[in-house]
Amino acid sequence: MIEEKIHATWHTNNRDVWLVVHGAEGNTFYSFLINCDGIQDPVVSETGQGRTIGLEYGSARGTLKLSPNSERIADVHSNLSEEGVLNEAVIEIGSFDASTGSIEIEQEKVLGTNFIHKSYSCGFSPNSNVLYWS
Repeated sequence: MIEEKIHATWHTNNRDVWLVVHGAEGNTFYSFLINCDGIQDPVVSETGQGRTIGLEYGSARGTLKLSPNSERIADVHSNLSEEGVLNEAVIEIGSFDASTGSIEIEQEKVLGTNFIHKSYSCGFSPNSNVLYWS
């Protein structure tokens, strides 16, 4: 099962496309290469904060974005308490290798309970230098 997050970007050859998703549980990203031969087996990257979906599917909601230059990735989700209740908003930021499809989460920002239902989306500026989080 995967989360609702999905985004695509060009491979470094400017011909093929990477389709990136996150697994619904754990810390696994899947990068599927799409080329003239079809959809290839995914490149699996286990990185970043692990999570479980819980009853409210809290951590499965949110946004995954790749920067326009295909070098950065951002992932917004909510964490669940041991009781399965949403208890904090999180954004993970990392690097994306557009030649291999591999991902490495390098930092995360965790906000408290006041932001749980207010944190959902993110996006990069056209020059890829700024990340916006809403």
